[in-house]
Amino acid sequence: MTTSNSETPWRFSFNRLLQVLTKPGLVFDWVASESGRLWLTPLLLLTVVTLARVAVSGWLQARAAMMGEIPLPPDWIYYTPEMQEQYMQAAQATSSPVFVYVLPAVIGLAAIWLGWLIVSSLLHLAFTLSGGRGTTLTSLNVVAWAGVPFSLREILRVIYLMIVRHPIASAGLSGFVNTTDGGGSLFLSGLLALTDIFLVWHVILLIAGSKRTEAVSGPKAAVVALIVILLVLAVQAAFTYAGGLLGGMMISRPFYF
Repeated sequence: MTTSNSETPWRFSFNRLLQVLTKPGLVFDWVASESGRLWLTPLLLLTVVTLARVAVSGWLQARAAMMGEIPLPPDWIYYTPEMQEQYMQAAQATSSPVFVYVLPAVIGLAAIWLGWLIVSSLLHLAFTLSGGRGTTLTSLNVVAWAGVPFSLREILRVIYLMIVRHPIASAGLSGFVNTTDGGGSLFLSGLLALTDIFLVWHVILLIAGSKRTEAVSGPKAAVVALIVILLVLAVQAAFTYAGGLLGGMMISRPFYF
């Protein structure tokens, strides 16, 4: 019987999850040496913890609605009376299980899987144009494993929600921006909502993985990875800006992971 050093399809590698956070070089050397679909394990973990966060957040929302408590945004005092009335009406209209559990779960899963495909495709295209030697499959694997810090973020969010018993008001660094000013503040708030230490961690892992799988220098891997991530973040912030203009309130659900 012959053996192959290719990873068999759909093989789980849970032992690599902690390793990618502590010894990422070993994991990405493994990714570079294998030709299988190695992305399932990290994406499955992210899917499970995201659904857990949605479940806990939904339970808190349903609990608050039953008690007549509606969480207010941090800049509530700056809302006009008309905006406050619209917010309260929207909160009451979206207290059903469909809005509390189903839609957030669907959006969360779409964010994970579509976001992963989009970022992987852009990364592969960018490296191909810049002389990289990787394949589409290696880009899919690298982006998936570089996204493990997002799973850690979701786990910490679940713990936080269970402790404080109220939803997270301002994601990332968005709390530093007053969105009632409109215009550029909406765009900046959407951009900062996606920015935290876990995003930085993801970018560092993305650079480390791309350097090994694309056979490029460290500076080139850093430049290409940063351009792709900044482009994706800018598009998401643009959607937030458009949503704020159309709906009168911020869209706080990030698309990328």
